Amino acid sequence: MNAKDYKIVCRIIMYDNIQSLRNEEHKSIQWIADHLGVNFRTVKKYLEMTRDEFETFSNKVVNKPHLLALYKSFIVERLTKYPDTPAAQMHDWLKEHYPDFPKVSPQTVYNYVMKLRSDYNLPKVSEPNRLYSANEFKSFITIAKRNETADIKPEIKPLGDESANLLSKVEPGKSSKDEYEHIWIG
Repeated sequence: MNAKDYKIVCRIIMYDNIQSLRNEEHKSIQWIADHLGVNFRTVKKYLEMTRDEFETFSNKVVNKPHLLALYKSFIVERLTKYPDTPAAQMHDWLKEHYPDFPKVSPQTVYNYVMKLRSDYNLPKVSEPNRLYSANEFKSFITIAKRNETADIKPEIKPLGDESANLLSKVEPGKSSKDEYEHIWIG
C-alpha cells in the first residue's frame, strides 16, 4: 500500500467513525471532534456528505497536485547535490532561479522538501556527517592596524601565539584606542 492509498484508507476510517458516533451513539459534534482530535468543522462537513460524495472528495484531496510540483526536478537535483540544504535555503534558491515562483510560506516549501526527501530517500545530512567541517580549515586572524595618518591597514596572520597575545589585549570586533582598530577571527 502506497502513501496515497494509506491516506485514503485513513480518511474513510475517520468518516466511518464520525458517522457511527453521531448516528448510532448520538454523540455531539464537539464531543466527536474532541474524541477524534479533529476540528468540529471537519466533523460537521463529513456528517453532511454521503459516502459517495466523501469518496469523491477524498480522492480529489489526495490526488491534488502540489503547488510546487513544477519545481520538483530542480529541488531533487539540488537535494542530491547538496544533501545538507535546509528548506529555507531551497526557498531562496527557488525565488532566485524562478522569477515567476509563487508567493508561498516557508512552511509550504519545508513540507514539500521533506516530502521529496522521503519519496526519493534523500536524508538530510546532519552536522557530524557533513562533507566538510570548520575544523578542517586553519584559523586566521585579521588585524587592522592604525598608523599615524589614521588609515587602517588590515593584516592577515595565522592564529598562533602572537595572535593570542593580541586577543588578550583587544576584544574581538571592538574599536581600540591603541595600536589596533579591529580584530576579526575567521
